[in-house]
Amino acid sequence: MWLLLIFIFTTAFIIFLWISQFFSLEKRRIRNRMKGLTALYHQAGHAEEVSEEKKEKPMPKVSFIQKLDDKLRNDLKLANLPIKNREFVLFQLLLLMTGFFLGWLLTQNLMRSFPFSFIFASFPILYVRLRKQKRKERLEGQLVEMIQMVSNSLKAGYSLIQSLEVLSQEMAPPLSDEVTRLIQEMKLGLPVEEALIQFSSRIGSKDLDMIITAMLIQRQVGGNLARILDSIAETIRERTRIQGEIKTLTAQGRMSGFIFMLLPPGIGVILYLVNPEYISILIKNPMGLFMLGIAFASQLVGAVLIRRIVKIEV
Repeated sequence: MWLLLIFIFTTAFIIFLWISQFFSLEKRRIRNRMKGLTALYHQAGHAEEVSEEKKEKPMPKVSFIQKLDDKLRNDLKLANLPIKNREFVLFQLLLLMTGFFLGWLLTQNLMRSFPFSFIFASFPILYVRLRKQKRKERLEGQLVEMIQMVSNSLKAGYSLIQSLEVLSQEMAPPLSDEVTRLIQEMKLGLPVEEALIQFSSRIGSKDLDMIITAMLIQRQVGGNLARILDSIAETIRERTRIQGEIKTLTAQGRMSGFIFMLLPPGIGVILYLVNPEYISILIKNPMGLFMLGIAFASQLVGAVLIRRIVKIEV
């Protein structure tokens, strides 16, 4: 029995690692955009030349566990959660065991307890992902105000660094916190260009990428940065307006997907309350469990298709 428990826990943890790797797709897209910004900075012709020894030296290989650890650390920072990686993983393992024993108490079957542990272990990942998305949306909502403030400061005769300092004092969190961290990194000796690139990578916003790109180009080749920022602000406003119109037009499709996901479980709960013996066949019979699995997978496929249909990139 204990061997079976160890096997189940190990399998659940492997599945958790796989899900974490699946969620790292967004981080890969951010990393690719940062590579583009770095390449743009170096192509300007004023970056520090890399020695031949550094060019010939191969990059050290990073293990799979180290990648997962770095990915988790980055997600916790983006979600603004003041906990360490080990604490998060320990909490997730506790939820996994809690879900397994709760499933054992409800079903009195080891194999049927495994889905409970999987569901409980998924809660922290979903919570971090939700917090990260909400914080990113709040940051993106402050970008237009940030551009306007920096542009006005530049027109008043301030330098870019002084404009950022004013921004950190006048803006509201969470953007002010990130700008304050940017200024502290520059005061500690990090080059301005590298600090701006890391600032953009922490937030992972396409709009901020445009702003940082404009700042990097202006620092290398010169130009009227205030006028460029005004143009970017107008572009962001127009795109926000178009996104609002698209969101209104696709509201019916999103509501259909929401109802599509909730209707079968809701009907199942109602049938269980009305006639428990009738619906319990699906749980007690192996064929019923197989049918439930097929139905759940079909719902997931339908939800993904509906999401792709109503999600339009602007």
